[in-house]
Amino acid sequence: MTPRSVLRVVENGNLRSAERIALKGGFDAIPIVEHGAIRRFWSREERGPVRIVRHNLVFYDTPIENLLPRFKTDGVQFVYYRTEVVGLVDVSDLNKPLARMVWLHPILECEQKIVEQTVKRGHDDDEITRVLENEAKRALKKQRQALQQDLKLRLLSFVYFREVLRAGVGLGIISISKTEIEKLNDLRNRLAHPGRSLIEHKGQ
Repeated sequence: MTPRSVLRVVENGNLRSAERIALKGGFDAIPIVEHGAIRRFWSREERGPVRIVRHNLVFYDTPIENLLPRFKTDGVQFVYYRTEVVGLVDVSDLNKPLARMVWLHPILECEQKIVEQTVKRGHDDDEITRVLENEAKRALKKQRQALQQDLKLRLLSFVYFREVLRAGVGLGIISISKTEIEKLNDLRNRLAHPGRSLIEHKGQ
């Protein structure tokens, strides 16, 4: 969230500057202050002032995941505490570290659960090697290097997320398509690496 204290705003009598500020800064919305309160905003989409109504307001304790459906129709959400606007959140806020961690956690949990299930169901490294095919060579090499340091880990500990998913499918632990594996892998990489954005385009 961008807190209200650092938002670019315009006074009600100075609406002409809103478009200039929006275009210069790449903003989709410029809050309009009227008698100390924010009830409207200048909208890039509408090219003029718009009243803040239910579909473009959220409360301060709204979970991040509940914002996704809103972003599909309304890219900007005003954050309220009681009856006051305390900030603004838009799609680009999903690229911030805290939001990224919220999404990364369940992906890491999924990865861990697949590894745990291979152990629970008694799948050994030979089965995993067969499922991973060519990708197993690199993992086996890393596993041997780890053993030289007295570090004994399961083969899946040495493969990337994509291969963990592939192993999960091949061993009947999960059921997803190759396309879904690639999408999840791309999502994980975007979340885990600071150099990549989760959202690169607002229409994404």
